[in-house]
Amino acid sequence: YAEAGTVVAAYTTAVALTQPLVSRLIDRRGQRRILLPRAFLYPLLLLGLVLLIHARAPLAATLVAAVLAGTQLPPVASSLRVLLSTVIPASMRHRAYALDAVLAESIWLTAPLVVTLVIALGDPAASVLVAAVSAALGTILFVSSDASRSAPVLEAHERGPRRIAQPLRWVFGFSTLFAVAWGGLEVSMPIFAEEHGNRDLAGIFLGCLAAGSLVGGLALGTIRSATPVARMAGASAAFAVLAVAPLLADSMVSMAALAFVVGIPMSTALASMFALIGDSASAGRETETFAWTTTTFAAGTAIGVQLGGFAGDAWGFSGSIVVTLGASVLASVAAGGARRSFARDALLPAAAPCR
Repeated sequence: YAEAGTVVAAYTTAVALTQPLVSRLIDRRGQRRILLPRAFLYPLLLLGLVLLIHARAPLAATLVAAVLAGTQLPPVASSLRVLLSTVIPASMRHRAYALDAVLAESIWLTAPLVVTLVIALGDPAASVLVAAVSAALGTILFVSSDASRSAPVLEAHERGPRRIAQPLRWVFGFSTLFAVAWGGLEVSMPIFAEEHGNRDLAGIFLGCLAAGSLVGGLALGTIRSATPVARMAGASAAFAVLAVAPLLADSMVSMAALAFVVGIPMSTALASMFALIGDSASAGRETETFAWTTTTFAAGTAIGVQLGGFAGDAWGFSGSIVVTLGASVLASVAAGGARRSFARDALLPAAAPCR
């Protein structure tokens, strides 16, 4: 288990560090030229990783294979969000991002269940091969779409500033902290289920979180009366308040109901973050900017799972859920900082003539 964790950590670190760099290449050279080779190379590297593990190769060789595979993961999610910001009419864009956020959360929840099913029916290596085939087919389908083929590529002199604007730094801070809260939830729900007699029912609570997020995303995604940064701040504040609710649960049924309620603002917060980045990213650097959400969310989730696990070992369910509660409060503070920073930037042009 220790070696497996080390390999997964190496792979995840490689993904987190290289996604912005690969996405920068997409901005410069186009989606098809960068994504299509990775649709074939990434599965081959995963296959090589599986073969090395089956051959009981030295850990160092396995780590190198895991890192190489991580560097070639196609950043389809970032590329998709760029297309949503360019091909979807402005009046419908918030709904598109809401659906994207709901689908992302659904994938995070259902993928482990799929892996468990594949392993139960076959071999553990089969789950990695399923992931490889899924990535290949998904990437090929994506780059075959008319929208991806016609995605704009700007010349160097047409691109916006390379430096990430101060307001977006607040947004990436929000992304990291929100992911820490999510990681804490992933750990706390199994702990609650185990404390109440059946750890296997933890999937029900996570499913209720996803259901609440789905309902909230589709319902709140229709609200256009506020700016994306205002919606992000409002949804994150609501999540921080509702994160207390699981502490009130005293049975499986009450936890399922409370998990549904906690999930309601989650996809709205993420959808607003995506819309905000789509509106604020520098021209010609959109994919790279979106990729930083992949990096920050991966890092935050890993931190949340670790902290939640440590707190759960020490203090049980209440300790692990406090990780989510604390991170959600800090995420709300970061969202508020982003709102003030965007408002301050909007006032700068008007104040310039007075200097």
